[in-house]
Parts: sequence; C-alpha cells; structure tokens
Amino acid sequence: MDENKLKEQLHQLHRVQPKQKPSPIEMHALVRETRKKKRFELAVFILIALFIASGTILLMTKQPYVFLAIQATIIFTVLLGLVARRKGAYDES
Repeated sequence: MDENKLKEQLHQLHRVQPKQKPSPIEMHALVRETRKKKRFELAVFILIALFIASGTILLMTKQPYVFLAIQATIIFTVLLGLVARRKGAYDES
C-alpha cells in the first residue's frame, strides 16, 4: 500500500509543470513591495525602541530604586537561566 502510494505521488510530481521565471516587471514589483515592507518594519522598530528608551529614562529619573531593582531582577533571572541550561547540558552528556 505504501509503495503504491509513493509511486503515485512521484508520478504526480513528474507531471507538475516547472514554474517559469518571473518577468523583470514582476521582479521590480517584488523588490518595491519588499522595500516598502522593510521600511514599515524599521519604522515600527524605531518607534518601539524610542518608547522603551523614553520609559527607561523616565523610570531612571523618577524612581531610580525601582529601576535598579528591575535591572537586578533581570540579571539574576538571566544568570539562573544560564546556570540551569548549562546544568541541563551536563546532565544530558
């Protein structure tokens, strides 16, 4: 059963027509579309980065102890994660 199914699928694969190369006009349209999408993604990234940076600066100036506590928590969490990951890698060996 599996062999017949595989042969049928291979036969269908051979019947598929190869795709033609896109025309230069289609390529230019694709490049324009890709550039437009990348510009949009870059703008969103910059806006989010500015929002995070301004929030961080505001937190640093208004409540420095909260900022330091958040930074310490992040560093501690990352270190614990790295230790757990390394320990897990040694346990698998």
